[in-house]
Amino acid sequence: PVTSSETFLGLLVTCSLKGTMFLLLVGMVALLSSSASRRHFTWVCGFICLGALLVLEPLVPHWGVLPDWRSASWIETIRPWVIPIWSVGALLFCGKVMLGLLALFRIERSSTKLNRDPWDTMVDECRRDLGIRRPVCLLKFPGRIMPMTWGVLRNFIVLPSSAVRWSGQRIRAVLMHELAHIRRGDYLASLLRDAVCAFYWFHPLIWWAAREMDEDREEASDDAVIA
Repeated sequence: PVTSSETFLGLLVTCSLKGTMFLLLVGMVALLSSSASRRHFTWVCGFICLGALLVLEPLVPHWGVLPDWRSASWIETIRPWVIPIWSVGALLFCGKVMLGLLALFRIERSSTKLNRDPWDTMVDECRRDLGIRRPVCLLKFPGRIMPMTWGVLRNFIVLPSSAVRWSGQRIRAVLMHELAHIRRGDYLASLLRDAVCAFYWFHPLIWWAAREMDEDREEASDDAVIA
């Protein structure tokens, strides 16, 4: 009978082989695009498909082009160590993500709302320029921090305390950059990517794809500000 460890090992190896070929294809498509927004969208679609592969793999016929790795001698050698090692890596990665979410929660609790003019008016103007209808909560953190945004159902933008001394042009540029992330749903896309990375944490191409996705995300937001 097939044990759970054999089933998981089969899923791990098969998804890694298929994922490698798929990531190389997605990478070629992304790198051939001159638009950062299109490249970022390509990476997002790629990570969504990698996640779908984990669900569909047990349900679809196996690719005949893949090598028959089940008969290899090294499989029996690594079989007892696969689940423990993978579990440790996945737990460490998930722990890192949870620490990041906890840090965002602490930032929100420590910050004060900027819901009065001129802040409120400027946020509304930037939202209209980008076609964003849902409300956005603007926060001021009591200290040094990089401007950032997060949230799925409720969106937040946090600015450092020094933002009160910024020029109107700089504030508008920063708000437009962060609101561009909100318009494209970048935070949700990052959460989906992290969920996929938690399974493929051992795969070097996953880290390369995640880094490229982050760089294209920021460049796409800069392009939105310039536009």
